[in-house]
Amino acid sequence: MNIPPPAAQSIASIDLGQALGQLRAVPLRHERGAPEALLLAYSADADIDPFMGMFFFPTDTLKLALWVPGEGLRWRREFHRGVIPGLWFSPILPFDLDADGVDEIWMVLNADPHHPLDIKQFGLERMDPATGGTTERLPWRGLDFDDYTASQRYRHFLAGGCAEGQPVLACVQGTYSRITFQGMRPDGRFRWESAVAKDGPGARACHNCPVVDYDGDGSEELFIGERCLRLRDGTPLFIADEHVWNGHSDVVAPFFDQGSGTWNLFTARETPYQYPAPPRVVGFGPDGRRRWADLESGHMDMGWVARFPGRDGHVAYAMRLGSKSAGPEGMQRSAQDEFFWDALSGERLGPMPFSAFERLPVDFDGDGVHEFADSNCVHSPPGIVRADGSLLAVLPEGMRIAHVSKICRDHPGEQVVGWTPEGRVFLMGAPPGGPQDSPAALARYAHPFYQRNRRFTGVGYNLATLSGI
Repeated sequence: MNIPPPAAQSIASIDLGQALGQLRAVPLRHERGAPEALLLAYSADADIDPFMGMFFFPTDTLKLALWVPGEGLRWRREFHRGVIPGLWFSPILPFDLDADGVDEIWMVLNADPHHPLDIKQFGLERMDPATGGTTERLPWRGLDFDDYTASQRYRHFLAGGCAEGQPVLACVQGTYSRITFQGMRPDGRFRWESAVAKDGPGARACHNCPVVDYDGDGSEELFIGERCLRLRDGTPLFIADEHVWNGHSDVVAPFFDQGSGTWNLFTARETPYQYPAPPRVVGFGPDGRRRWADLESGHMDMGWVARFPGRDGHVAYAMRLGSKSAGPEGMQRSAQDEFFWDALSGERLGPMPFSAFERLPVDFDGDGVHEFADSNCVHSPPGIVRADGSLLAVLPEGMRIAHVSKICRDHPGEQVVGWTPEGRVFLMGAPPGGPQDSPAALARYAHPFYQRNRRFTGVGYNLATLSGI
């Protein structure tokens, strides 16, 4: 007799009172000593991408709300129609730049309600987490205004870290060509500024922006593509494959090797900027030098690293894309091929008993290794699948995932924040009756890399970064 898998536990939920086409969710420290809240950014429109073949005109506005699970919404703010509902146009980052124990909300916003694409009116706003109101507006150091496509001009990043004991807010403009960077001090002045020339050597940006103390010196670095920048002064710790790769990768994934006590890097590359294209998948060591490479063709997409049961180190995954489109119905992808490697050695691993397509690593039961959550309603039934292919728990029908991390200290495992098109948001956890968090899981949750990067899910595609530790 087949026993169906249990349903995931709905820890809390809320109805936002409107249809949803997109939702971002980010943990936020809104009061000293209080449990974290969740910052929600949402719209009835699907996420709007600036690429000319994906951009569409919005029918709804972007809203920002603070949800305290179990209590309800503290506040809600609706932006004018000059703010395009798209994560690249308006990244959002909770970050405690003034080190007072409470996260400010940082967001790139257009001040002009009548001209959504007027890049000269974009600014960086600091908001009060208690009310959602703007407390300061700072200039946004945009790219040159004359020779950039929309896909280049309207891709912005925010990231936060620590250098020499002081918080640093990193601001980044651009992805595919020229890129500009600034590191901001707590007083709002720039600690440093730097840039990558349009024809300069080395990697362009990718679609995520992890922050990690890669060299273990006590000050963190920011990854923009395979470019590892010191947050203390904006100079590169290294630029991986600097003189053979000047393209755009889909994802970079720092991962920690427990055996050697060092950080390493996995990357899955998207667009070739020269022919023949360099390897599409590469692993780099602690010194930023190439350790292994694989695959000579293809647009690689949706990569991650994860801990599998029975293995000492990480497994790396990337997909060779068949096709991709985006518009009012959202992002649509098709997988051509899936690949898995030993992340440290590059050994190609055999087919897995599950498809990783549109699935995210999550330690849902707190055992210290990863399961995989259906993120975008492409598997039936939607749920959390183990590495052996069995289903651990079933998720609500039609639910998309906006965030994965340890949110509830009184529930085992990591939690999933999901949403449905009807407008409901869920905080989901493991089915009741399971074991408590293992020592390995507790060590992951407490690690500075984990705590830093779990606040980046309102910026770019940072949903799968945490599995590097």
